[in-house]
Amino acid sequence: MITEGQEQLGTFLGHLARELDVPEELQQQARAKYDALGDWLKEDSLERFQADSELYSQGSIRLGTMVQPVKEEDDYDIDLVYRRDLAKSSVTQAELKSQIGEQLEDYLEYLDESEEEVPELEEKRRCWTLTYRGGFHMDVLPSIPDEEARSNNTRDHRDGILITDKELWYWHPSNPRGYANWFDEQNKALLMEERMSMAKAANVDVEEIPVGIVKTPLRRAVQLLKRHRDHRYCGNPDDRPISIIITTLAARAYRGETEPYTVLTSLAARMPGLIETRDGVYWIANPVNPEENFADKWEKHPERADRFFEWMEQVRTDIEFALKGGGIHKVAEILGRSFGESVTQKAASRYGDEVYGMRKSGALKMAAGTGILGSTGAPVQGHTWFGSRIPDKET
Repeated sequence: MITEGQEQLGTFLGHLARELDVPEELQQQARAKYDALGDWLKEDSLERFQADSELYSQGSIRLGTMVQPVKEEDDYDIDLVYRRDLAKSSVTQAELKSQIGEQLEDYLEYLDESEEEVPELEEKRRCWTLTYRGGFHMDVLPSIPDEEARSNNTRDHRDGILITDKELWYWHPSNPRGYANWFDEQNKALLMEERMSMAKAANVDVEEIPVGIVKTPLRRAVQLLKRHRDHRYCGNPDDRPISIIITTLAARAYRGETEPYTVLTSLAARMPGLIETRDGVYWIANPVNPEENFADKWEKHPERADRFFEWMEQVRTDIEFALKGGGIHKVAEILGRSFGESVTQKAASRYGDEVYGMRKSGALKMAAGTGILGSTGAPVQGHTWFGSRIPDKET
């Protein structure tokens, strides 16, 4: 059973997770940019190559687990898949990568002629990157359909793709859509429940609520874990656990909990135990393609495995320390060291507004032993919020 202090800390963590969301204005701007790019590429592919194509999102933007960067000057990363409907026998990796690069260069010329913003174009190992002034960049991953997906994918075979990689001689199989479907199924009931609630509040049909914007407890927990990771490894990004490992283990560890404190601490406790070893090698299987090991780099860099287990222990330690903080101002200070002062202070301000509302309605209580204010615990009268007494009435 969850305690009063845990419930109130969970409320604070919920506010903190909301502060990590991508700003709505930036989301709309990015969506407009990649919708326009997708439309142009589809038309150009039909005219230039007589082949259909599709541009769609993958990764954290599709999973609903994207978080704002630790450093305000850093970009948001929008991951996209550009799938050209070509047979594997008709094109090489190098040819596909080069052709798509030429298409993107022509797209920039089109934007320039249309007097629209022209992003910077850069080739990366697997993708092409378009960097915009609005604080985000789009990674466009070239791909073709995987005609043999049924032999290595356990689900969503039609969505299997082969992607380019300059470091590999062979095509690399992937299935970001299948993975996203698997992830959503791990919290399917709550996803539908939240989606229906949002539709009712907006007075629209549930189909009009995009799945990606529904923030389930699992998605919020993944956001908090990724932010804790980003803050902890801000100066050492090479050793930080990669997002696909965090997301996969969190989804496998999830047991339907709904309260933020319980979800986060339960995941951190269970995730390390879900890592397999095969012939002495750490193995975190891709749920869509079990023969792919998301932890394959750990064999060459064993220190990354050490960092992962240390980090998981640190998450548990930090949350338990915050629980014993002795008051919300102290809790905010402790969590600020783990998640970043800026977002934590914003969450504290939101929590303060909520506490003030409960104080006015007479519903404000204090959790025994922690000093955290919320809706559970012993009733209180005027109390302090960051050193200032909550007034009895508006002045």
